[in-house]
Amino acid sequence: MAEGPKGGGGLPDSPPEQAAAPGPAPASALPGGAAPAGADPGRAVPAGARPVGPAPGASAAGKGRAGEAAAALVLEAEGYRLLARNFRGPAGEIDIVALRGDTIAFVEVKSWSALGLEDLADSIGARKRRRIVETSKIFLARNRQYSSMRARYDVLLMRDGIVARRIESAFTGDL
Repeated sequence: MAEGPKGGGGLPDSPPEQAAAPGPAPASALPGGAAPAGADPGRAVPAGARPVGPAPGASAAGKGRAGEAAAALVLEAEGYRLLARNFRGPAGEIDIVALRGDTIAFVEVKSWSALGLEDLADSIGARKRRRIVETSKIFLARNRQYSSMRARYDVLLMRDGIVARRIESAFTGDL
């Protein structure tokens, strides 16, 4: 997996292993990382599975990293190949760059515990969208092998390690 020249990106420290508890668990706790879109997120967690999520009392940055890690697992489970995490350019950062078929997805991940979905979706304003588009152009200029791919800008809204809402083609590169 390639990262941007100043890319960060490893997985955050995981909480200690936990035995399966009765009842539903986040899809990201399932073997292989996550359930595909449309799968039942309430399936039980197998014994020894490690949920992806922030430690209790984690900072906002820690929660964001955990949300990005969970989103990456979901995308991989859906057949995407991760090309970069936290790709940085002069204009900004792209949380995840992923490839499936002839589509390259530039993914913004938002995690929250208090805001509603509408508030979170609205937090990605015109300035943020422009920065993502400009940074995606830099990614494609540096990685020309992907320049003929169809580009798409997605938003994943995460809550407690699961995708609460997915917005494919959330905006276009024609800003």
